[in-house]
Amino acid sequence: MKILHVFSNGTFETALHIIELQSADDQVDFVDLSVGDICYDALIKQIFSYDKVISW
Repeated sequence: MKILHVFSNGTFETALHIIELQSADDQVDFVDLSVGDICYDALIKQIFSYDKVISW
């Protein structure tokens, strides 16, 4: 399963633990919206390419 975590405020200590656990069995990536320039068109395409998206 492909899982994408999307962080809105840059605070994700608990989420990193969850990502570590999920990474054992699944492909897990994350996007931090509080950092740098975000290409929202690319982000929308990325969101729809994952099986599950978790927003923090």
